[in-house]
Amino acid sequence: VQAYEGLVYMDFAQEHFDATGHGHYERLDVSMLREALPLLFLAYCGEPSDSGRIHSDVRARFDAGDESVRATIAEIADVAATAKAAIENGDADQCRTLMKRNFHLRRRLFGDAVLGETNLRLVQIADDRAAVAKLPGSGGAVVGTCDPDRLEDLRAAYEAESFVFVVLEPYVGAHSLPLLPDDDVPVVDNAGQWLAHSRPIAFEATTA
Repeated sequence: VQAYEGLVYMDFAQEHFDATGHGHYERLDVSMLREALPLLFLAYCGEPSDSGRIHSDVRARFDAGDESVRATIAEIADVAATAKAAIENGDADQCRTLMKRNFHLRRRLFGDAVLGETNLRLVQIADDRAAVAKLPGSGGAVVGTCDPDRLEDLRAAYEAESFVFVVLEPYVGAHSLPLLPDDDVPVVDNAGQWLAHSRPIAFEATTA
């Protein structure tokens, strides 16, 4: 998503990877996200300390055919597909429910020891104030949403614990990369690294 910018739905179905060498990617209209979730925030730890300190064995368990791991990953994929429809329909309540569901599934998959105290606390602060937050992928950060009248209270709560809090404004950059067509194969070097130029993440942040 950092390379493509904007709002991109990504389907990583195994059969598609087997056929094309990459997932199925679909660009969505960013204005739909603004309508469904007009207020998005990012909260993060400026100096994360416990993210990734405990090694996760999820990949090894998946490769070994662990049914609980595979079932949970399938549920996460279903959440993404349902969230796509919720964004397209402007259903804010459904989006919030799915954000919570995504976090709880990830927590079940990896466990508290792997997620770490910082990540769990970042989510809990939002939960305690009728807001919603989930892990965006990187450790030591959450992305979330709340009602406008709770924004300043939420900001104060995060900053009281020395977290950084910013309001996000989704956008599509002027130089966003085109999505891979289904019959294309991504170009990689001998180390398996993307040769595409990665551009800045597709959010503008403001402390206002």
